[in-house]
Amino acid sequence: MEYSTKDTQLTIPEATATLRQGHPLLITSHSGGVLCQAAQFVDHETISRFQTLSGSTIYAVLASERYDTLRLPMPANDWRTKIASTITVSLDFAHEALTHETLSTLTLRALIDPLTRADDLSSPGPIVPLRIQPGGVLARQDYPEGVIELLSIAGLEPGAVMSELLTQKAIAQIEQTNIAQISLDAIVAYRQTHQVSFISEVILPTALATFRLRHYQEIASRQPYLALLLGDLQASQQAPLLRLHSACLTGDIFGSQRCDCQAQLHAALAAIANEGRGLLLYLPQEGRGIGISAKLQAYVLQEQGYDTLEANTRLGYPVDARDYSSAVEILHELGLSHVRLLTNNPEKVQALQRGNFTVERVALETTPTEDNLTYLQTKVLRMGHQLEHLLDQDHLHALHL
Repeated sequence: MEYSTKDTQLTIPEATATLRQGHPLLITSHSGGVLCQAAQFVDHETISRFQTLSGSTIYAVLASERYDTLRLPMPANDWRTKIASTITVSLDFAHEALTHETLSTLTLRALIDPLTRADDLSSPGPIVPLRIQPGGVLARQDYPEGVIELLSIAGLEPGAVMSELLTQKAIAQIEQTNIAQISLDAIVAYRQTHQVSFISEVILPTALATFRLRHYQEIASRQPYLALLLGDLQASQQAPLLRLHSACLTGDIFGSQRCDCQAQLHAALAAIANEGRGLLLYLPQEGRGIGISAKLQAYVLQEQGYDTLEANTRLGYPVDARDYSSAVEILHELGLSHVRLLTNNPEKVQALQRGNFTVERVALETTPTEDNLTYLQTKVLRMGHQLEHLLDQDHLHALHL
């Protein structure tokens, strides 16, 4: 049986804004619809409203990682299976309720609270937990996956209350309210063409300039991408300065002299501030993409005499595991096609060129230190970085080449 719905459907940005504001949302398809709301905004009035409007089971939809962390029973493949099935092991919050909130509200909030442990939950209870398929709507195009995808796109906690609308009468009743709706097909189409979403923008005053800070997020990994923007990027015929800066906790924050990351970060921001125009993308790619733990293990090997490439490969990691596809998507979202890239790394230039950008390289050389000279020479001689002042004959002779 096919169900008719209103012609007016929200766009993805409109739907995510609705969820961020704490409002419920109707997700529809040819086979019906579900009512959903981000669990972090749920109160006892939400539960009462869902029960009145839908008259069906109240589900708590959870990302697979959260479901597994709480050691909840593995659900049946068909989430619509009724209460007798394994999916319907209901939960309540084991601690005594000390507020006026309903047990259902406490349960929903407990399920998304990172401090909740498996022992805090008991059965039976008022809420039926659902585990989405890993991979979301790209793996299974169904309502629970669509709900969690929307929350991820919105930058909200990956947990929602959901209730299925079982009749045309139920959908028609909701359409008489002010509850907005979006189609499941629209969510699927967005995920098939986007891997990153815009979350928010704030003003960030710094000692150098007052930047706009835009927060983007990879939808699948929920990793943050931060864009520091200064001036009107479209205002001049000259392309804006751009720095793609991979996060380096040891350098950027603690000022480690083993690398040149902090010096490059500061130099890039100063260059952008001096021009009064440009942007820096701060990428979650610690240790050239292998993460902080692996990077520190590689440091141990470097202290034993291995260079930065040898250390990575001896640990079984790539020399450079970075992927710039999310950065490319963000730059296109910002309306850029021509940039002046602050870098010494030819791979970054090539990554943007593959993304259909016109790229002018602008050198970003810093003064070597006693602690990072060998590291920089390795990047030049073995990774092709363009650090011209390290290619003179004196430096090459020092390496006995």
